[in-house]
Amino acid sequence: MKQIIYFAFLFIFLINFFPLTTSADNDPTKYALIIAVANYPEEGHWRDISSDNDISLIKGALTRQGFHNKNIKVIIDDQAKKELIVREFRNLTRNVKPGDIVVIHYSGHGQQIQDDNGDELDGWDESLIPWDAQLKWSESYQGENHLRDDEIRVLTDQLREKLGPEGNVLLIMDACHSGTANRGLAKSRGTAVVFSEPDYKPSGSNDKGNNDDFNATDPEKLAPMATLSGAGQFELNYEYYDQEKDISYGSLSYAFSRAMANADRETTYRSLFDLIKVSMSTIAPRQSPQIEGDVDMILFAGEVIEPKPYFMVTGWLDEKNVTINTGNLMGIYDSSEIAFYPIGTYKPEEAGPLATGTIIYSLPVESGVLLDKPVDKETISNTWVFVTKQNFGDNNLNIRVDINNNKEIEKELTVRLNEMPKVIIVSENPDLIVEMNNEYTRGNNLQLITADEFRLYNAELIAEETAEKIVDEIVDKINHYMQVNLLKKIEMKDDDLDVSFEIVPVTIKKVGRRYEVDQRLDIENMRNAGNELEFTEKDYFILKVRNDGYKRAYFQIIDIRPNNEVTLLYPSEDDMRPASEFVINIDEEKELGAIFYFEEPYGNEYLKLIATAAPIDLRFIIKSRGADSRGSGEMTPFEQLVRDSYKGTRAGSLTMPPSSATVYTIPIKVVENKSN
Repeated sequence: MKQIIYFAFLFIFLINFFPLTTSADNDPTKYALIIAVANYPEEGHWRDISSDNDISLIKGALTRQGFHNKNIKVIIDDQAKKELIVREFRNLTRNVKPGDIVVIHYSGHGQQIQDDNGDELDGWDESLIPWDAQLKWSESYQGENHLRDDEIRVLTDQLREKLGPEGNVLLIMDACHSGTANRGLAKSRGTAVVFSEPDYKPSGSNDKGNNDDFNATDPEKLAPMATLSGAGQFELNYEYYDQEKDISYGSLSYAFSRAMANADRETTYRSLFDLIKVSMSTIAPRQSPQIEGDVDMILFAGEVIEPKPYFMVTGWLDEKNVTINTGNLMGIYDSSEIAFYPIGTYKPEEAGPLATGTIIYSLPVESGVLLDKPVDKETISNTWVFVTKQNFGDNNLNIRVDINNNKEIEKELTVRLNEMPKVIIVSENPDLIVEMNNEYTRGNNLQLITADEFRLYNAELIAEETAEKIVDEIVDKINHYMQVNLLKKIEMKDDDLDVSFEIVPVTIKKVGRRYEVDQRLDIENMRNAGNELEFTEKDYFILKVRNDGYKRAYFQIIDIRPNNEVTLLYPSEDDMRPASEFVINIDEEKELGAIFYFEEPYGNEYLKLIATAAPIDLRFIIKSRGADSRGSGEMTPFEQLVRDSYKGTRAGSLTMPPSSATVYTIPIKVVENKSN
């Protein structure tokens, strides 16, 4: 007996001093360095931007992913001089251990600067602009405080070497190194001014890249790294202005934070990038975010905290007003409807709610709720919150009117705009501008442009045209703009309807009177340097659809083209088959029979698959521009939403139960085929 007791004591001793499980010290730690320069000194000649507002977005997205505040270093404005940025990089490198996860986020200006070592094919380095860098070359300043891409590479390589191949690095650059001159209608990051001495002559090549592949460390000893950038070469990086809250954010910072709200343990950096592109389709539609590096590695090495299907009460104001931990970053907007169930309710559709309410304001990660009836603090605090109707169309539209020397049109347009409940006439921070007879219009032309200067309408007035007819055309374009933004914004997923699709590039051959697929091509060969899917006009493709859900699904696919035209890609509008035939069964994968091709206009294009549990038919709704005469009782919730979206600025809240559909989007870029 004594011997048994002895061995039992020895076993307990060994367990305490030599644990069988791996020590928590060996688990990966998550670190972040957030650099934000918003208010530059006057002597630098940089315009102020809204980088300081990005901090709460990025910090919030990271803390929700298990980054502890003590491991998140934030430096802002004069704390972000070049010397101090370099110091924080080195401090970070000292603090991490092999296998850790690191995010580095920069918000500020960027600039092209003359190459100082001959390693750039086009003769220009890219650089970040610390607080103490200046816009132009002078006798007293020659770029010593610019943070060049070569220097960033050295700093990140040192960090990656310390982390080792099991580590993980994400670099986010919400800046722009170049751009074109613009009117300044929307706040942007970047400059068309290059930094160089007066007689500098670059190599003249338009190709970005390096002349050498020097790396001081064996790449196999470095942690994998992905880099996200806010805009493509020669593009400005526009800020996103939240008109309801009167606050601006970096477009990439906002889109990244929103994409992170939908990340799971299977999300790769490439799929995260696709979510970012979808988000930016509404907040910066002409901008082309980029990703490079180890894009197919799993986000944070799989150490991702997945979003829960419910939210929680975070504040009790009184018996009818509470706050919850969700907001517009999660796609929850004002007028969405919610229900409160006891904690532990995993199937709310089979239970009765303790209370219901409506979202009355929506911040990035917090919303205010007006309850339908009084509820005491203890009861409401012990609930899970589910969205029962998600609102998509409650955003207002700011429009500036700049019409000179035509009082009749100006008056008619102002009257019509004031009749639209979602339109606000403004003098600053417009989404759209209607202008005529100013320094930006030619002759007697009337034009409608976006804040990032994309022309939606341009026509020379004809004497016999009435002001009413002209204004009708403008209002129609405004409604169409609202509708397209709504359709771009919609992203939903019902786990029972887990339907996705992919583009399969092909070559074709003529067989008799028909064209058939000749060869299927590798989609990865269609990615450009920024990892966007890029096609030229007359590139042919087919579509493959797959159902990994638990229900048979009915589907259709729409195409939102660069000129904001919305068409039905599959089925075609003249396909007479009943909607019930466009179906995919559980675990089925199939290629659709049609061959498609890309064409002008050039720019960012979005293909969206909509899958529902009941047959869906968008053909007549799109063809008739919302004039479908079927009653709401005969339509699916998604059909009703698309129909009502054509009402644009006349519509009320556009809501739909979140389990009504799955929407899957593929963002692509169509460019000119210069080889012809």
